[in-house]
Amino acid sequence: MAAAEPVPPAQAHRLISVDALRGFDMFWIMGGDLMVRSLPKIHDSTFTRALAAQMEHCEWAGFHFYDLIFPLFVFIVGVSIPFSIPRMIATRGLPVTIRRVIVRSVILFLLGIFYMGGLAGGFENVYFAGVLHRIAVAYFFTALIFCFLGRPSDSPSPPTEAPARISRIISISCTSPAKSLKELS
Repeated sequence: MAAAEPVPPAQAHRLISVDALRGFDMFWIMGGDLMVRSLPKIHDSTFTRALAAQMEHCEWAGFHFYDLIFPLFVFIVGVSIPFSIPRMIATRGLPVTIRRVIVRSVILFLLGIFYMGGLAGGFENVYFAGVLHRIAVAYFFTALIFCFLGRPSDSPSPPTEAPARISRIISISCTSPAKSLKELS
């Protein structure tokens, strides 16, 4: 009689398309824009100047490709939540999941403060509306909303009414706060 082969542990199913989109976005975040901006220095033409212009923020009229990088990342965060949160709740429990959401959000927010200069200019000059701050706040509220409202209590898998819930989560997470706290006062 042949010995039974060990069964490998079940791996978490990942959406390759979301991972690919995240990688594409991270390419632009990590410096893909600098490569495109350098093209006119290598070969100056109307085409390379037009590509390089797409890597600058547009003032108020219209948008460039560069203006879509941050919203795309926030979109990816919102899309990933219905797949990751139920799995965390099923394997670790709701209290541990909530604690993980809080810790991740706080770390990301603090990294945003550090990246923007920290407390070097005094607490009154700390910038709280940077990109990392916004991702942290959007993730925090969206993940907590999903923890409590986004899943049936008897099912650890993504809910069957996921399309409607995902669209609500995305609409919540894609809203961006004011550019600075000074604009609110």
